[in-house]
Amino acid sequence: MSERPDTVDCAEHGSRAATYVCQHLVTGQGLGFYYGFDAAEPDALFPNAWCAACAAIRETEGEWNDRSEGRAGIRLLCSDCYQRVRLLNWSRNTHVTLAQLQEQSVKYLNRTPFGITIG
Repeated sequence: MSERPDTVDCAEHGSRAATYVCQHLVTGQGLGFYYGFDAAEPDALFPNAWCAACAAIRETEGEWNDRSEGRAGIRLLCSDCYQRVRLLNWSRNTHVTLAQLQEQSVKYLNRTPFGITIG
């Protein structure tokens, strides 16, 4: 999952940003959605991603290596396909957690510097 092309020509979406995911995310649903952080690309919109089973093997191995990458069966996707598999594989808990974070963030942002809640 290292050197990535900038774009890929997708049969469904045309030329889009390129990204990599494990083979399980491509056809799965509700498998979990884990993604990496690359210090060289901290603002990457479509970071490499993998399912919960691949995350467990990666954790057991301690890193990505031949065994964990072999199990993952990395696939190249376009950014639109990536967004589809992300939505299909995020667990319900992820959506609940994001909703809670959003609610807490709005409450925080509605406070004035003196701790007075607006609205």
